[in-house]
Amino acid sequence: MMITRTYCWLLLMLAFLCTPLHAATMASDAIEIERFVQKNPRQAAADAQLMLQRGKGRDDRLLQLKALRILANAHSLLGNTFVIGEDIPRGEQLARDLNHPQAWIEFVIASGNDAQLAGQFAFADRRFGEALAMAQKSRLPLGIAMSYAAIVNASVDRGLRNNVVIYATKAYDLFESQGDLCGMAQMLAALGLHSTDPARTIEYLERAVDLSDGAVYRWDATVTYYRLGVALYRNKDYPKSRLQLQKALAGATQLGAPVTIAYVEYYLGRADLAEHDFAEALEHWDRAVPVFSQTNDLPALFETHRFRADALSALRRNAESVTALAKAQAAANAVLVLENKGKTIPRSSRLQAPFNEYQPAYQDIVGIPAPARRGESDVRANASVAEARFDAKLRETENALLREQQKRAELERVTLVLALIGSVAVLVLAVLLLIRQVRQKQRFANLAMRDELTGLRNRRSILEFARVQFGMRMTLGTRLFVALLDLDHFKRVNDEYGHDVGDAVLVAFANACQRHLRSNHIFGRFGGEEFLLIMPDTREDQVFDVFERLREIVGDLCVAGLPESHRLSFSMGSAEVKTETASLEALIKEADLALYRAKEKGRDRCEIHQGGLQAS
Repeated sequence: MMITRTYCWLLLMLAFLCTPLHAATMASDAIEIERFVQKNPRQAAADAQLMLQRGKGRDDRLLQLKALRILANAHSLLGNTFVIGEDIPRGEQLARDLNHPQAWIEFVIASGNDAQLAGQFAFADRRFGEALAMAQKSRLPLGIAMSYAAIVNASVDRGLRNNVVIYATKAYDLFESQGDLCGMAQMLAALGLHSTDPARTIEYLERAVDLSDGAVYRWDATVTYYRLGVALYRNKDYPKSRLQLQKALAGATQLGAPVTIAYVEYYLGRADLAEHDFAEALEHWDRAVPVFSQTNDLPALFETHRFRADALSALRRNAESVTALAKAQAAANAVLVLENKGKTIPRSSRLQAPFNEYQPAYQDIVGIPAPARRGESDVRANASVAEARFDAKLRETENALLREQQKRAELERVTLVLALIGSVAVLVLAVLLLIRQVRQKQRFANLAMRDELTGLRNRRSILEFARVQFGMRMTLGTRLFVALLDLDHFKRVNDEYGHDVGDAVLVAFANACQRHLRSNHIFGRFGGEEFLLIMPDTREDQVFDVFERLREIVGDLCVAGLPESHRLSFSMGSAEVKTETASLEALIKEADLALYRAKEKGRDRCEIHQGGLQAS
């Protein structure tokens, strides 16, 4: 019985530990498929068809599932430009048979996207809900994020701003936790596109561009470049807009996406038109028009011909301008876009007038059908009523709050003044305390790093500096000498004249040496009558020059309490850092040996370790 319980607990623990690992593996596979499709969705779809055939031939169900996932992913990117028919239901069934919830979620989302494109919004919402429920049940963070993203994309199409904000922020956090940069960029772009603040739109799209690695996520990077270019154009930042649109054009060309290329060309023409480069604008539009005609994109044809008419008119190519305007009118009539006709009419009358065709111009102006004029007036009236009601509601709310605000105003002013006085007092006190603390800290730091008698660096400080210089020498290969200086017969001075005179000698010696050393030579008290000198970027002959200069100065020192006949002298031992020098301690030991030799040879001289030169 005990063994059975233990076995059950082990199985539960194993299942608990394996669930995150299983989810991570599925997420990794999904991101890998996403990257494969992003490089070129059309090519990925073609490759997936071949992969699907191989999987069927080998009866490899996992390979078939992967191929169908690629097709579903590509279909989601390409929309209705690539139809996969029964592949989505087959993929759902295969994912269910193989117990692969992440794949099943992807197929359900693809099914919802199809329904969204077909205008079947209720069915699309049901499918997205099923995907989300499965992802939550299976504890798949990436599946949850993808379900949220599908809801976001559908909400963008339907203009449901609240849904976009709520679900895009949730999806972004989940994509970030899974390391899915593409998903993060998509959510930033969705938030930007649905923002009512142009600056916020540009900010989000720029952040999306930063996340979209064009080499890995080529499709989304191209789309994001295009969207950012359009946003910058609408913000009248034409140079930056053109730069982003050129990047989008390069990406769309690599992807072989003619419709995307046409739309990029359209906005490049708009940017050129805004900066009065009419000829360049016409070149862009002339490349876009055949694609719009082939795809029967009537709104795009209308807009393109409308702006072509403006550019041709500016170039005084009036006959061509009228022809372009007629094409725009034909496109507008084909889709019965009455508001677009309203945009066309003033251009028509303006362009026909130079040919003395005043009657056609007049007919165009009055040619809007009466029901359309009444409908347009009704829209304006309804908008005015709504605006008036909104203003009245605001005024009512403001009047209700005004009296309460007036009552509180005086109290708030008094409170503000008192708070300001108190804040200033606290701030002044805090500044004074901070200054005091800084000064105390600086004083304590100086006490900790300075020799109390001489004011030089103490042993700890000079060794820290030496250690830094030693490390730089070993790294950069610069020259470095260290030297130990020891006052000759200092014990006799203490014994004959007293410790006060000895201390005065140490202070005088320290001050004299400190004043006459180079700025990059650092001098410190090593202990007793010994001093340590660090000499970076110094040659061997310069070491002797330093000794001779200090020797002469020290010999001329007059110290109170010492007879004039007592000449001060010191001995110096120096060593240079070599490649084979093991440590700073070893280097100082070499300098100490050199100092010992200097004393053995009669003091008042300098010796360099393993160097043949000497000075006295």
